[in-house]
Amino acid sequence: MLHAIVYYGPFEQNFHLLSPKTDSYVLSSGKQSGVVQPPSKVEGLVFGCMQDGDIYRAVKAENVIVRVSVTIIPGTHTPLKPTGKGKEFGPVQYTFIADDNARQLLEDMAEANPLQKKALLALLPA
Repeated sequence: MLHAIVYYGPFEQNFHLLSPKTDSYVLSSGKQSGVVQPPSKVEGLVFGCMQDGDIYRAVKAENVIVRVSVTIIPGTHTPLKPTGKGKEFGPVQYTFIADDNARQLLEDMAEANPLQKKALLALLPA
């Protein structure tokens, strides 16, 4: 099954604005930008991420917005590129991830957010 991680902008400017229906974000310049949704071939989970300095943080899984964001680890939560580096994110990008990446990211989000663990783990396919 194909899953995706979608970019939701800079963390500091946008995390407090995030809701299940968020479809835009504020750039560092103060301008608005739209969230680019993945194509319809994504039949699995859709995660949201935000940039915090040089790192990317997972901030939502489907409609569950986590209280504590989780650092996205290339090679664990995302596939590695042939160069051995992790996938870059940005305002016009999303990345596809496989079942094992999606499961690990969801489990790590659940571990970091014990009060939301049940809701997050309920998103796992049976």
